[in-house]
Amino acid sequence: MTTAQQPDQLLGFATERGELLVARIRLALTSLLLLIAVCNLFLQIDSLERLTGLAATLAAVGVSLVAFIAAKRDVGRAWLGMATSCLDVTLVSATLAAYLAIDQPHTAVNSRVVFETYFLAIGATGLRYDPRICIVAGLLACAQYLAISWIADTYWTLNETDLYAPFIYGAFSWSSQVSRLILMFTASVLAAVVVARTRALLQTSTKDPLTGLFNRGYFRECIAAEVSRARRSGSPLSLAMIDVDHFKSFNDRHGHAAGDQG
Repeated sequence: MTTAQQPDQLLGFATERGELLVARIRLALTSLLLLIAVCNLFLQIDSLERLTGLAATLAAVGVSLVAFIAAKRDVGRAWLGMATSCLDVTLVSATLAAYLAIDQPHTAVNSRVVFETYFLAIGATGLRYDPRICIVAGLLACAQYLAISWIADTYWTLNETDLYAPFIYGAFSWSSQVSRLILMFTASVLAAVVVARTRALLQTSTKDPLTGLFNRGYFRECIAAEVSRARRSGSPLSLAMIDVDHFKSFNDRHGHAAGDQG
């Protein structure tokens, strides 16, 4: 393995741990939301809106469980981060689209709870250590929400007073929707910048500034990641250590600069 490949490998280890952390958080949050949805259902059992929320939450818990198992087993590790990030924002969009399906357009476009979940999904992309994922997931969220807003405005007369007054979720306006889209895209760019900065710091912290060689911190990260992977897969793990004989005499004879270069 060349030194050019090693930073990518270390980022891969960090991404793997981040993906597993996101999978655990996603499963815990969806399970909590399911509990809330069930409680709300008992409070108003005849509410179609609450039934829709319960169905969407059940689907989210099922998907979260599958994603958790995949992350734990390293299934499709190369593409899993991108796929689950896109899945996260799509789950939010699917919930909003479900409200359109039950003729609740104002809930879809003016939700004060479901919409904010987009920012949780976008924020979670920062744990994947790949700025491309932040941008792709953010653009996908913007495109999906723009489509939901356009459909709602096209097929419903959203500001019709006789139909929707007193506008519990607020009247519809494109200025508000555009503001939401700008906020989502800005969050995606910020997440990408943070990830890029974190990648640079991670690579810098694992290299010796004098020789450019990887230090003990890199070794510990690699060993921890490989041990964790071996435990999950049940595969054997071997570690070979090589001692360079008489290296001190080489430094004494040719100088430390030659030793560092070697």
